[in-house]
Amino acid sequence: GADAAIFVHPDVQGRGVGTLLLRAALEVARREEEWSYLTGWVQADNLPILRLLRRAGFVFCSSFEAIRELRLSLLPAGETRVA
Repeated sequence: GADAAIFVHPDVQGRGVGTLLLRAALEVARREEEWSYLTGWVQADNLPILRLLRRAGFVFCSSFEAIRELRLSLLPAGETRVA
């Protein structure tokens, strides 16, 4: 597994930079055969990144105080893995 973060400088927010970075990260993640999903932890008030992740297919999993957890399956439709 791996940890990653996406940060976009305020001067270039809203210009598609976050979308490009997320697409690149998803391309890398999908090449990793051992990975079955990605998890994102986002501040609840960060609506732009929450929208971006939802558009990319992430689904809401849980919430803890001001943090939202979202997950994206990397498996083909209908496939499951047992740990």
